[in-house]
Amino acid sequence: MGQKAKVPDRHDRLTACVVAALALATPFAASAASTWTVNTCDQGYSGSGKTGTLRYAAANAASGDTINMTALPCSTISLTTGSINFSQPNLTINGPGKDKLTILGKFGGYIRIFAHTGSSGTLTINDLSMAYGRYSGLSATGGCIFSSGSLSINRVSLHKCGATSGGVPTYKGGAIYAAKNLTFKYSEAANNLAGYGGAIYTKGNLLMTGSAITANLAITGGGLFVYGNTTVAGSVIAGNTANNGAGGIVAYNRSSSGPGNLKSSIINSTISGNAGPGLYTNSGYVYLRNATIAFNESPGVWISDAKAPVAVTMQSSLIANNGASSGIDLQVPDPSSLTLTFSGANNLVRKTLAAVPPDTLKNVCPLLGPLRNNGGLAQTHALLSHSPGIDQGNNNTALTWDQRGSPFARVSGSFADIGAYEVQQNDIVFNAGFDGCP
Repeated sequence: MGQKAKVPDRHDRLTACVVAALALATPFAASAASTWTVNTCDQGYSGSGKTGTLRYAAANAASGDTINMTALPCSTISLTTGSINFSQPNLTINGPGKDKLTILGKFGGYIRIFAHTGSSGTLTINDLSMAYGRYSGLSATGGCIFSSGSLSINRVSLHKCGATSGGVPTYKGGAIYAAKNLTFKYSEAANNLAGYGGAIYTKGNLLMTGSAITANLAITGGGLFVYGNTTVAGSVIAGNTANNGAGGIVAYNRSSSGPGNLKSSIINSTISGNAGPGLYTNSGYVYLRNATIAFNESPGVWISDAKAPVAVTMQSSLIANNGASSGIDLQVPDPSSLTLTFSGANNLVRKTLAAVPPDTLKNVCPLLGPLRNNGGLAQTHALLSHSPGIDQGNNNTALTWDQRGSPFARVSGSFADIGAYEVQQNDIVFNAGFDGCP
């Protein structure tokens, strides 16, 4: 006679249900992010385990991993067989310092340095330099760095890179092209070349802090070309050239029928000496807060003529000495083509026909020193003795430091100064090096 089958009791059935539920909920233990160590400056593909060349780490790392180059025994990686490609959505690359490691493209050749195709995530690059990256073609994008997603760039130097074309000039982002958002902090881009955005082109939002964009060249947007919200804080945009369009920043983020909620903000920053207008924007909201915009080809600020409302807020900003003696510092379109409103206080705008806030100082020389290193993170124009901007501004944005950062207080005296530079109470101010007024 066969053995009678055992009927599971209540406890057995409960246990089986719990086990099955856990198996469905967490079939595998979550894997921890890994760190890949780059131990050689060889540009090829070689390695074992999680140690090897940069190209080896880039090919094998998983999304969320970190590539660590902080202990490299050398200072240069020279690419000769193509760009380093990153398909991971999210990845972090840590270098030893921008003065300690430089990744080079092929001098005189066409090798882009980094290409990030993980469009749903962010490539983060910290503490290194790049130079001589070049990408060429009718739609070339990103000479140093290309990303189909977002980028976070921190303490990075980008020099002499280019996106070039032998035909129709649709090439974008001499140093950086970001299809989505870009964060650019405590970094610099200089002597780069493109058709649009000599240094940077981004189709998403830009957040720039404590950085310098200098001596770049483009057809338009010599320094920056941004389609999303634009925020530049504690930075300098200087000496860039555009053959047709703004030499400093193009914040061209809506059409005449597009949404009006996009913003362009220049905070505690200097836009100076650009060949072409310093800032060209058609954003729905324009914020100029403790900014200095001077010595650009006229005008310093150009509000475009898109037929849509624009609200401009100006707080304690200085716009002067742009263009020749007949130049306009702040240019706005024919009032009939645009609903334009101004608000704010404590500004200095030397020449404009715009209906700026009523307490604005107009038709006065601001007595600016030349653009130079006056301490801190980026170059500034000092206010010289007897400048009408001294103690005539405000700190409506509640800034702790002026553009230069610590220890340069944003308010040193009874009131803040107008512009990005604050005269410190212990400064001895001379008029030597006075740039004058055109």
